[in-house]
Amino acid sequence: IELPSGSWGSGKDFGVWEKGEAGELHIRGRTIQNAVCDYLASHRRSHRTGRDHFGDALATETFLALASDWATKSAMLQANNAMARSTKDVSAAVRNSDVVQSMGLTPVIVDRWHHDNEETIEFQNKASRRAAIFAALTKFFRMGVQMGVMTAAAMEIMAPGSTLGPGSMMASVIIVGRALMPLEAAVGNYQSIFQMRDAYKSINDALDEMVDRPRSTVVPDEPKGALEIENVTYSVPGMERPILSNVNFRVEPGEVIGVVGPSAAGKTTLANIMVGLLKPTTGTARLSGFDVFAWPSEHLGRHIGYLPQNVELLSGTVRDNISRLDPHATAESIMAAAEKAGLAPVIQNLPEEFDTDVGDQGSLLSGGQRQRVALARAMYKDPHLLILDEPNAHLDRDGDEALKNAILNAKARNAMVLVIAHRPNVLQFVDKVLILSNGSVQKFTDRENVIVPVRDDQRKRVINQAAETSEQAGDDKAPASSEETA
Repeated sequence: IELPSGSWGSGKDFGVWEKGEAGELHIRGRTIQNAVCDYLASHRRSHRTGRDHFGDALATETFLALASDWATKSAMLQANNAMARSTKDVSAAVRNSDVVQSMGLTPVIVDRWHHDNEETIEFQNKASRRAAIFAALTKFFRMGVQMGVMTAAAMEIMAPGSTLGPGSMMASVIIVGRALMPLEAAVGNYQSIFQMRDAYKSINDALDEMVDRPRSTVVPDEPKGALEIENVTYSVPGMERPILSNVNFRVEPGEVIGVVGPSAAGKTTLANIMVGLLKPTTGTARLSGFDVFAWPSEHLGRHIGYLPQNVELLSGTVRDNISRLDPHATAESIMAAAEKAGLAPVIQNLPEEFDTDVGDQGSLLSGGQRQRVALARAMYKDPHLLILDEPNAHLDRDGDEALKNAILNAKARNAMVLVIAHRPNVLQFVDKVLILSNGSVQKFTDRENVIVPVRDDQRKRVINQAAETSEQAGDDKAPASSEETA
């Protein structure tokens, strides 16, 4: 029987089937078994070569993706920086809109925004053009691979004795195209992939830099003990000297401490350490013998009242802010906190009293009103430790009187109060004074050793001078106002 021997991969000539002595069939002296093995081996070599070619295509696509990232990464980084700078400037201008509008800074702000926005668009266009070039190269490569597969299949079909049909040719083209399309899509969407990678790296780096916060499982339900600051030092990498250096003092229940010192002395940092916001580099802050940083904040917060230097209220009503967003807060506890902070007259003048919306960050209230609402929030449910950072910065005379009553009320119930102040009129209510300078304690002593009392004759002389000044200015106010001025 004559058959095309090319079917068996043995050449282009014709072979002859023969019967051997044992009855087996031969093709030119070889058994059919050997011929089939040769045929399969030949096709295995073809399949292995196909996989190698596909690996080359995969490597080329990967190279194009990496090259595209390299070509566009710098431009995208500059575009993102310009956009972040523009957004930051606009946010700052909105927060300080009164200063911007009153001092005529709007044109300058707009010009800076236009400059940053144009820079953003320029770098984005540069990155887009480069990305489009690589996307076109990737598509060209994929189409070239498909055309190559189709050409090779067509030549195989035309080869004598080929068993490959048109259907197999189309199937090969479709399979190769489908295999390369995800790679082309990956190159086209490389920006999202690499942005995800960069975002993940930023989050991971930020988490690595965070200080692990221990959580004590055994803490007192109602702390009544002293506040102890033991050898506290706090430093920030990159600064020549620590913000706080070896700070030591102790506050007993019922004491009022005044913390004074020049700007950048470390007063606010010390307050943040005492309420558990910052972990000291060395040393410990203890409340009733327990480390405040390791104390779970949701539990510690019930026993601390904190009035920060920069007062910002939470979105919601006055009631929400005083009650610390407690959904189970009673009207009695809210009114008691408002009464202790001297907030009752302010509440009466609000359109909806306790249900008045304070606006974004308390923008619908004045500076003094925000500070007194924040003071009431700090006094809510009679905390054991009360820390007031510049509590009279925006207060008028009535506000100062309310602050004095709040401090004396806390002292009367045996709470600890620390008042950080620049204005000396607050220090008349304190028991001791802590003087900070360059992050170190210069003196911690009784108030009488720091603030020298004014003698009666000195007081009368100052009052008389103030009265004479008022008369010369034509002021017909009562003499009491001259004494207040003095």
